[in-house]
Amino acid sequence: MTTETARVVVEARLRREPDGVWHGRVWTDDTTVDLALTLGQAVTRMLWIGDCASSFTVDRVLDRNAHVTGAGHAPF
Repeated sequence: MTTETARVVVEARLRREPDGVWHGRVWTDDTTVDLALTLGQAVTRMLWIGDCASSFTVDRVLDRNAHVTGAGHAPF
């Protein structure tokens, strides 16, 4: 996952709905990462899977877990 100021390695559990919307959860076990701060300050958020990327919005953040909704084509 990347923002203007950070690159964070995350694990993700995502799903794509029949209408093309994708959403799910991303998280990190890295205790040095403040996911709420990293995502909250970002204007551009991109989730990368391999060579594919997609922008997303953040629904909510709790500790090092974020629930996200895709804002474009699913990166998977």
